[in-house]
Amino acid sequence: MLQIVKTAQFEKWLKRIKDTHARSIIEARIGKIAFRGELCGDWKNLGEDLFEMRFFIGPGYRVYFSLRGGTLLLLLLGGDKTTQLLDIRKARKLLREWKRNYEN
Repeated sequence: MLQIVKTAQFEKWLKRIKDTHARSIIEARIGKIAFRGELCGDWKNLGEDLFEMRFFIGPGYRVYFSLRGGTLLLLLLGGDKTTQLLDIRKARKLLREWKRNYEN
């Protein structure tokens, strides 16, 4: 099993998704990953400890995350295909802040 930690930014983003079907798909995959203890579904390594879960529903939702120590899945931020480049930059910044505050 993986412990799931969600940033406030991720929580806000998830709550703003009006498409309840899409939101439930995203939540279901996160739950499945936590239960199985391993990544599943479509995801991509973006380098520097940052990964992107890809969902081919709606506008192409994305969840940016990091695996910390093999036991923790840190959900940093969410977005969609239209804001992808900006979201990646924000997620990298959030990850740097996490490392500075919690891993030193």
